Amino acid sequence: MCGILGQLCCQAPIDRVCFTAMLKTLTHRGPDGEGCYYFPEGTGALGHRRLSIIDLSENGMQPMTNEDGSIWITFNGEIYNYRELRELLQTKGHRFMSQSDTEVIIHGYEQWGIRCLDRLRGMFAFGIWDAGERQLVLARDPFGIKPLYYYQDPDRFIFASELKAIVEHPQVPRSIDIAALCDFFFHRYIPAPHTIWRGICKLPPASLLVYRDGVSTVSRYWAPAAACVERTEEQALEELDDLLAQSIKMHLVSDVPLGLLLSGGVDSSTIAYYMHREGKKATAFAAGFEVEDEWYNELPDARLVADRFSMELHEEMVKPDVWEILPRLVWFYDEPFGDGSMFPSYLVSRLARKYMKVALGGEGGDELFAGYNRYFDVPASAQADSWLGRVGTALGVAPRVKETVQYQQGMHPFLDGESLRALFHDDLHPGIRHHQEWFLDQHDQPRVAEPKRWQMLDLLTILPEQYLTKVDRASMAHSLEVRVPFLDKPLVEAVMRLPVEVYAPGGGQKKYLLRKLMRGKLPERTVSKKKRGFSIPLHHFFNEQILQDFIVEGECVKSGFFRRAYIDNLAAQANGRALNRLWQIGLFEAWYKRWSGRRQGGAS
Repeated sequence: MCGILGQLCCQAPIDRVCFTAMLKTLTHRGPDGEGCYYFPEGTGALGHRRLSIIDLSENGMQPMTNEDGSIWITFNGEIYNYRELRELLQTKGHRFMSQSDTEVIIHGYEQWGIRCLDRLRGMFAFGIWDAGERQLVLARDPFGIKPLYYYQDPDRFIFASELKAIVEHPQVPRSIDIAALCDFFFHRYIPAPHTIWRGICKLPPASLLVYRDGVSTVSRYWAPAAACVERTEEQALEELDDLLAQSIKMHLVSDVPLGLLLSGGVDSSTIAYYMHREGKKATAFAAGFEVEDEWYNELPDARLVADRFSMELHEEMVKPDVWEILPRLVWFYDEPFGDGSMFPSYLVSRLARKYMKVALGGEGGDELFAGYNRYFDVPASAQADSWLGRVGTALGVAPRVKETVQYQQGMHPFLDGESLRALFHDDLHPGIRHHQEWFLDQHDQPRVAEPKRWQMLDLLTILPEQYLTKVDRASMAHSLEVRVPFLDKPLVEAVMRLPVEVYAPGGGQKKYLLRKLMRGKLPERTVSKKKRGFSIPLHHFFNEQILQDFIVEGECVKSGFFRRAYIDNLAAQANGRALNRLWQIGLFEAWYKRWSGRRQGGAS
């Protein structure tokens, strides 16, 4: 797990002092070492910050090359099937100089070209410089576990693990993209390919970028398929057990100790069970909120599972003074980001890093096994009562109900176009994006049966853009690698092929198949408990003084970016919807204060 950086120049040679400064911004992603490769002709460079997990020797250092120096790579992530690929490549005549998974990608690219991506099981973002073809190849893993950003103008192409490395370059402009900001206020995140900075892009998950002769092309190399394969429940349970065991065993491969981020829910508890079954005596880490409402405190559930599998458990209590760490968080997250659970994620990652470099987490379980209420909240009557619903039912097609509007209502109770016009100063109105649903519309598959339709949509949208982003930035802020075994490609493909009636019989049994598999293996309380989520008790974290000092008297209001009248109106409403909107505004205020200047330095 590392931080990566690359730059190609069309005219002037690389400024090494500038490149080193850009790479330094990624030190938190890789505190164990630094490496740079400068092209002989001076027109390009690859940089790498190392967090040593596999092959701790000097042979594992990056950027790494093949035998003749014609292919170079800077790589962030883990390839869990690298040993099998290594053996296969050796039979085809490839020679290896290290025990690292990085070198497998190099020789895989030599052997299969960009189709090597089809063979990789893991999380990754990498840049390959192919000197023979004079092309740069960027790729991101199928689920977007690891991030990758890029910037292009007529004089240069830059890519990096985080935005901060790119905007550190003095020739990269910082101009807020108002349309992308609208997306943030609607979704709580900014969807790929856009970022908060106009002209800088995210490479979407499962995507490949090829840059050659000043031209970049982006294509998708994988997408989950929803076509069903006939399975009985017994067959599905047997296959699921095999695939979970295989995935978690692969995710345990490490040359350093690893642990588990344990919430006490069925997802992370399932991982605890399979770790125990593999004979792995792991340390677990859990977080709870220091509030009276027990709904927000899952520590008792985490203790129950830790005791069941003889795990040492370390706990972190999140206090209502989280505003004090917000300036550090907005530096690590780079963009406006509205998921309040970034606070406990950040703190539990800090706790885990005191003991180890690697931990497993349960992200992806809800999307894979239909664990959210919203998957079952589209009323059947809404479909049956409409003309479109009757036609769709007759044709055997799941009808599109008002272009995913009910999904929207359940997921995004935030600011729409009309509200943004009231919030933003008049000068910003031309940039307002009134159709924030563009991102969901391009991924929605209305012919897929529900709830699989919504699961597929989440796998392609909110999972990579919000949940995985949250975990990556929170963990890498402390140089902690978090692995997510539910997002192993063969496992995801197998579950997505299951008929809905096998994994969600009755139309509303959340995580039915996983719960049935784990019954008797986990404590009954764990298997039967309702979904809570890693949500934050907003009403405990806001008070009138914070509202006044941080938002009403904030930089966005003072500079004329936001209208104070709209904020005052929200503050007077004192309801949950208004509180959510004030929370989003407050998080953007923190970002604006930290990043709106030219050069911000480190995470102090």
